[in-house]
Amino acid sequence: MIIIPSQQDKKFTQTNKSDLIGNTYVTKNITFDDEGYLRLSNACPAFFSEDLDANFDTVAVFQRCDDYGYFSTGREDPFEIDEFRPYAVKPTAIVTAGVPAGDIESDAAFFGAFMVVSQDTDVDYYSPAANTWTDTNITLDGTNTGQHPVVHFASLNALAIGNLTTVLLYAYPFSATPSLFSSGGVSSTMVLPDNLYVTGMTYFNDNLYVGTWNKEGGMASLYVWDGTGTAAQSVYQVNSVMIFDVETYMDSVVVATGSGELLRFNGSGFTLLGAIPTHHENISMVEDTNIDNYKNSLKANKGLLYWAFNTDATSYKINEQPDGIWCYDPKVGLYHRYAFSNTTAIVETIATTSVNTTTDVITVTDAPITGTEVMYYENGTTIGGIVNGQKYYIIYLTATTISLATTLAEAEAGTAIDLTGTGTTGQILVWFPRTDFGQKYLERGGVIYPYRRIMDEPWFGTDLLWGGDCANRAASTKSYMGTTSTVLQNRGYFITPKIFSQAVTDTFNQVSLKFSKFTDEADKIIIKYRTYDDMNEQSIIGVSTPATWLATWTSTTTFTTTEVKFATAVVGDEVEFVKGGGSGYLAHITTISEASGTYTVTLDEAYPYYVTGDKSYFQVRNWKKWKTIEYGDSNALQYFFSEQLGEEGKFIQFKIELRGVRVRIEELLVDNVTLLSGL
Repeated sequence: MIIIPSQQDKKFTQTNKSDLIGNTYVTKNITFDDEGYLRLSNACPAFFSEDLDANFDTVAVFQRCDDYGYFSTGREDPFEIDEFRPYAVKPTAIVTAGVPAGDIESDAAFFGAFMVVSQDTDVDYYSPAANTWTDTNITLDGTNTGQHPVVHFASLNALAIGNLTTVLLYAYPFSATPSLFSSGGVSSTMVLPDNLYVTGMTYFNDNLYVGTWNKEGGMASLYVWDGTGTAAQSVYQVNSVMIFDVETYMDSVVVATGSGELLRFNGSGFTLLGAIPTHHENISMVEDTNIDNYKNSLKANKGLLYWAFNTDATSYKINEQPDGIWCYDPKVGLYHRYAFSNTTAIVETIATTSVNTTTDVITVTDAPITGTEVMYYENGTTIGGIVNGQKYYIIYLTATTISLATTLAEAEAGTAIDLTGTGTTGQILVWFPRTDFGQKYLERGGVIYPYRRIMDEPWFGTDLLWGGDCANRAASTKSYMGTTSTVLQNRGYFITPKIFSQAVTDTFNQVSLKFSKFTDEADKIIIKYRTYDDMNEQSIIGVSTPATWLATWTSTTTFTTTEVKFATAVVGDEVEFVKGGGSGYLAHITTISEASGTYTVTLDEAYPYYVTGDKSYFQVRNWKKWKTIEYGDSNALQYFFSEQLGEEGKFIQFKIELRGVRVRIEELLVDNVTLLSGL
């Protein structure tokens, strides 16, 4: 009998070393916050994109500021983000006189009463008290291979600003003509070797810790500086050309490297906390021109450590390694928590005249399909018949009219809620066309920022802000920013290690899965397995491989591809859409046909938000769909599933797909009996 997790300590573990170690091999959109349980993480659709505002582009930094809620800037204009309900209130461009334009090199930190913002060539600061921006006389070296992190050096009450091969230290108080901090009459500016550029910085225990990139291809180093003189007090090399970011975590400092390692500084060197699979495959995540993963990609949040990254810069991808936000939990290891999404919340302001209490119809700008999740924010007096902050479902009537349903089943049946009052002008409906459930592969790296205040309405945003570049539904690169919600449906999965036979081959008989009560109509568990490895673990970018197979959708259940290696796929194989329209959807092949080099593939499940022009990248693996547990069925009502599998093989491996809201796994039990003994 194989039991996951072990009965002794009830611990889930993920090592990322191979498919033989630990009790979870791969995770996507999973959390272990409920100790002893494995749970589907919160959904994290975007709340803003460059399609909504052409002046928005890749995010470089988030920073909380009283006047702006959360301040964000990057390649284009800075924006202010509502700090309480970002899904319900769209970000707006900041137009205050003197506001910096922003750049990918930008960073921000509070120093005294001012929010100091670096750009590519200069530094500005904002005074919340006066609501004014001021340009300083600081000049920085602008380059597309450098970054300008900004950190408060608390023990010296000084401000550190990274500038390629130097770290500038400015004295308090800050002004339009700030003075360099001096110790013993000597100005403090740390100078690095010419081949090392500053990437990220953090302050801890009276020292500044500075991560670097070795632009000549040698080893990067962590510099530890007490803020005096021009030289660091100590230097520690890492086994990588780059330190992506540096973060204060619990009782020390942690660095994230280009080789995929998460390293804790122990005072005299480094202790390995965890590594993503690329590290054990000896694959680097960096190239000389890659700057998009620098700074603000590593953030501590209580006892957890979040790391947002992508492998777009590397020459290889590992099919079983998702991009996005990974989480280090010392009780579990390093696992995948959130996948960035191109699904963007649509905010519709509803006038009282748009609510018809006789027909229960609401007039909108552009109605989504039936079954789309929608949340209501009253912003005044509630529409009679619905509740503030409640999730409902759309009933599509016409291109500009909808009704609301309490449940998905009622939406599909056309059973509308009786609207008894028109509410107040300014109330808001927010709906989420699920054009994806998270990109497995990003286009560029991301930045993150944990919320600094408790969110009173976590359905409108919770946990953290994220910004990154994804493939849109037409498979073109677009910039997005988003957060997470506690009530929206999500999709994810975990893959077990290979469970080998006790001798040569076993019969894998009874399979039992224990899970917690389903709480949402979308809740579903799909059990898949395989008894041989198709060996599609690693793919070379730029070559015809599963990581770059392109699909053109032709209906909700069919797509075409010209990828010649698709000839190896068979009916029953799993298709996972990894970038573009339908990302995060997993379905299985029911038919394949070929004509003049074009394959037409039919799937057993629909991508319901399909529109003409949708494209997606995909992978094909040999997972066999076995059983589905759905909300309301007999297995769901008894909170466990147990049936005879009776599959023979030298090993068995399971992939458990989770759908819905916070679906939670307790135990997986596999009964194996020796079929062929060793000689």
